[in-house]
Amino acid sequence: MKDRGMEPDENVQMATLKSNFYYFVLLFAMIMIIVLSFISKPTPFLIGLVLTGFIIVVIIIQVLFSYIISVFEEVREFAGKLPHEERVEYFTSSSYKELLELSKDLNESAAKVYEAREMERKAVIDLENLNKSKTQFILTTEHHLRTPLTIVKGYIKAALTGSFGKIDNKLATALTKADEAANRLTVLVDEFLSISQMEVGKSIFKVKAVNIKNLAADIVKELTEEINKKHLEVILTFLSKEEDNVLNLDPEKIKEVFTSVIDNAIRYNKDGGKIIIVGDKITDGEKQFFRVSVEDTGIGMSSDDLVKLFTGYFQRGEEAQKVYATGKGLSLTAIKSIMNVYQGRIYASSDGKGKGSKFTVEIPIE
Repeated sequence: MKDRGMEPDENVQMATLKSNFYYFVLLFAMIMIIVLSFISKPTPFLIGLVLTGFIIVVIIIQVLFSYIISVFEEVREFAGKLPHEERVEYFTSSSYKELLELSKDLNESAAKVYEAREMERKAVIDLENLNKSKTQFILTTEHHLRTPLTIVKGYIKAALTGSFGKIDNKLATALTKADEAANRLTVLVDEFLSISQMEVGKSIFKVKAVNIKNLAADIVKELTEEINKKHLEVILTFLSKEEDNVLNLDPEKIKEVFTSVIDNAIRYNKDGGKIIIVGDKITDGEKQFFRVSVEDTGIGMSSDDLVKLFTGYFQRGEEAQKVYATGKGLSLTAIKSIMNVYQGRIYASSDGKGKGSKFTVEIPIE
């Protein structure tokens, strides 16, 4: 766009200033004449003095006026050299457009954030609905799975006990393996059911006084056969006063927790190793817990395994699969759900592979 040079309104302003100056000079001369007319006998000397003063004042005013005009001309000349767009931006609000653009960008960003939050909210709702559907499916199918499993196990037991006639050792071995597989599948179904019931709030806890020390001893006794196969040494250390080892819990649910932990310590231990089970009380802030730790000298775990250990995404390492091929780590997820209901804690630690593991269960004391 071409420069406009001197604007028409600027020329008018200059002409107005000059005409005002001449009016002022004329007004000043009239005032001097009026002053002289009031003097009774004006002498030539007095008249000359007044006229000289008048001329001096006019000269001073002319000089000041010329200086003001020159400054104004310089400013106008500088502005005339700028393009019209720059003059508008220079003499008005240069940041107004930037503020408008910034406001527009902020509005667009806010709209995108809101849209992303809405998408996230809908995704969370969809996941919750999907999880509920999954849980309901498991609860429904569990009953359909349990019935045929019970029938299969019944026929196997009947065959093993000779209800269908005498069987040779080869067939007995095959039926025994089938019975063990059916038992493992039953445990798997029960674990799915237990987790699902707790997730939907349908699990019922029957609370009564439980001696944790006696419970741990009973579990070890039930697992004696597996302990003897690996020649393991089991050491139990609990509080000396029996009443200090008693808590109000659901005996079946808490037994599931300790059975799973102790069973893992047996299965993933090395031959001739140790299992140390310790029960005591601890205080964490204002809360008091009964803590049971189960430490073994087995294959240990990596830091990656520890992070995912109690999640549904945990897959046992290659070393663990070699030791116990059919384990899936699902029992850890189940006992984690039980501890959540109790508002308790369960966690594991290990110095690394081949250095053993330690599982710790902490139950709030009411």
